[in-house]
Amino acid sequence: MKRFNLFATSLALLTSLFIVSCGSDNDDPATPPVTNSSEIVVTPTEYSIASEGGALSINYTIINATEGTTLQVQSEAEWVEVESVTETSIELSIAANELYEARNTSLRLTYEGAKESLYITLTQQGKALDNFAIEISNLRYNGFTMSVTPKDEEMLYVISTISTEYFRMSGIKDGATFIAKEMDNFQEIAKNNDMTLEELLWHNKLAGLGATARTYSGMAPLSQYVAYCYGVEIGDDDNYTVTTPIHHEVVDIPMPTLQKASFVTKLEPMTESVRMEITPSNWNSYYYIQIAPENSLVYIEQGNELTTNHFKRMSDSFHALASGAMRKGTTAESFLRTYCYTGSQNLTVENLNSGTRYMAIIFGVRSDDGAIPAICTEPTLAYFTTPN
Repeated sequence: MKRFNLFATSLALLTSLFIVSCGSDNDDPATPPVTNSSEIVVTPTEYSIASEGGALSINYTIINATEGTTLQVQSEAEWVEVESVTETSIELSIAANELYEARNTSLRLTYEGAKESLYITLTQQGKALDNFAIEISNLRYNGFTMSVTPKDEEMLYVISTISTEYFRMSGIKDGATFIAKEMDNFQEIAKNNDMTLEELLWHNKLAGLGATARTYSGMAPLSQYVAYCYGVEIGDDDNYTVTTPIHHEVVDIPMPTLQKASFVTKLEPMTESVRMEITPSNWNSYYYIQIAPENSLVYIEQGNELTTNHFKRMSDSFHALASGAMRKGTTAESFLRTYCYTGSQNLTVENLNSGTRYMAIIFGVRSDDGAIPAICTEPTLAYFTTPN
């Protein structure tokens, strides 16, 4: 009997525990009711501000707002002042940016009951570059004219141009680094030539004072250049101080207007050479012949269209040859007489590879006023294969 009563009591206790554990969670009076948290909503969250600064109003909304709770706004920069925060907007006062570089900061928005803070990004533009006015004119296939008018007519400045390829090859991405590298190079050249820094700049037409115009030529068609200037102050010991940021304009050199000329070509390929008979049509001046193997960058598969990129490769190849010769002291006319042809020609090109496809490129060239010669006609393409 005692065993039975103990078993019955235990069974009753287990049953009561089972019933309690299977009851609804809502039956527990200690569990607080679930409430929705607040959320800060701002659109957009990034703002661009003019260098002059001024007032800026940012609208916001609080989802599931709590009565008596206000939005807190914290500025992380001295140049951004929070004037007021209303129920729907944030009123800011932005100071003018006296620097030439843009600047950035963030606003931190917090609200009691919100799960997380919200950040707003502010970007203020740098002060406009107004030390110089640059004008590009007389743009042509091999150069342009750069006119500079400084704000301070008594300021000495450097004026020049450089290919954008320089920046790609050097990795230089900011004006200050470029100026430092260039001026250090000028100092070294001046020292090696027993000149002062200012003498070197004036001698090489790299200096300007007051309104100045420079005409540049010898550039490759379809290339890109940076025309630039910056103020400098040079001391008696040739130390220099840069007085303005670099001002620049990017100039795209156009393709020349190509005359519709053609070159009638008869080819007789041999194992390691080719005989060529060329007769110009509608062209009575110099022309150039280039032989390109099938693995060359300028080679175009027969039947494919001649694109601008193809023409640029041909033009760059010829320009590199001509400019290289002229840097060594060859005149444009001497280069044309040495490397180019006139009239009908019978010639043999040797030192070719056997069993190879080739493309002959023939185009008219000219030099304006002694400048580096350039392509000036549509190219004629002729194909041949050397036998094994």
